[in-house]
Amino acid sequence: MKKPIDYNNMNDSEVAEEFEDLLGSVSAFAHGDFQIRDPEKYGNVQLSVQASAAHHCSPCVTGLPLTDYRTVEIALFNADGVFCMPSAIGIKGFDDLFDKNTGLTMVARDVPQTEVEKLREALRLRAKGG
Repeated sequence: MKKPIDYNNMNDSEVAEEFEDLLGSVSAFAHGDFQIRDPEKYGNVQLSVQASAAHHCSPCVTGLPLTDYRTVEIALFNADGVFCMPSAIGIKGFDDLFDKNTGLTMVARDVPQTEVEKLREALRLRAKGG
């Protein structure tokens, strides 16, 4: 799992590398080289799982089946359609996936598929009332 980015403790070349990564995502969006998948529904919440050249995933390419990505980008939406942390809907143990130092606290970047499947299972249990 990729650790949160702490720009305050990075040297100039590290910040430049992160900025270049961000520009690559912006460029992919600008050139239409991205894919947006429909969210997965679990009761009254939704899990967005995204992977393309414009997302933080591996490989960082567009057009593969979701299962072909080693890591993906995820977001969770509560019953009102608002971004939320897993703990906000009663699911413990997943908040550390979300990047708290970049202002993107509601987006988890480069999440291994194994962690996504664990979150899916927790969401399924929650939807069943467990």
